[in-house]
Amino acid sequence: MTMAREMNAEVTPAPAPAPEVKGFRIGRDDLVCVGPIMAHSMWLLFSIPIGPALLGTRPLLLSLLRGSVPAMITTGAFARQGSTSLLLALLAPVIITCFPDPFYYWAGMRYGRPIIEYMTGSSPRARRRMERAERLFQRYGALAIFAGYLMPFIPQSVLLLGAGEIRMRFITVAIADLGGMFVYISFYVLLGWFIGTPAKNIAEEISHYGLWLTIALVVVVFVVSFRRAMAAQAPPAE
Repeated sequence: MTMAREMNAEVTPAPAPAPEVKGFRIGRDDLVCVGPIMAHSMWLLFSIPIGPALLGTRPLLLSLLRGSVPAMITTGAFARQGSTSLLLALLAPVIITCFPDPFYYWAGMRYGRPIIEYMTGSSPRARRRMERAERLFQRYGALAIFAGYLMPFIPQSVLLLGAGEIRMRFITVAIADLGGMFVYISFYVLLGWFIGTPAKNIAEEISHYGLWLTIALVVVVFVVSFRRAMAAQAPPAE
């Protein structure tokens, strides 16, 4: 970035023309770093319609594919009924939940502050969430990463980007992140375990109307994607 220089009060020779900013060239390392993050986000968005059909019939598979809160709760309820094991219910959502986290850390190391600002864009709400996450991370460090999964209004991605930006030890970040993720998954799976039959019945009722819910969710996904595309093409406000 080109920094503005203060003008001297006295007359000075005309400065040399500023060099042109070269366009950013995306290389292989950039694709390897950012590509999995984008792929993960797109998968979570476009796989929403599979939820209703699998929730009451194959919640363990849904938990494996999406790691959603309803899937984890339902899997816990099914485990209590003996339809699956509690251990599998706890392990199923691990990969999809933590998959992008090392790449966020790497992006923080590779791009620093600009990647955090880029992710928030011009949204005031996203910027407020980012600022909260940064204050939390600056104050508590790895402990904030551990607690990030448990605080819905604090983006875990920003905490991991910040950890990468300051070059926090990866092993420290990994332990804090995995520990928080385990508590997060365990909470919802055990919640389903304790709710038991009522949670299972609700999930089966949702799957009964799965076709209509799937159609509705397809429409929602399409509308959200269209609005995001239009927002990305809109000129910035002056």
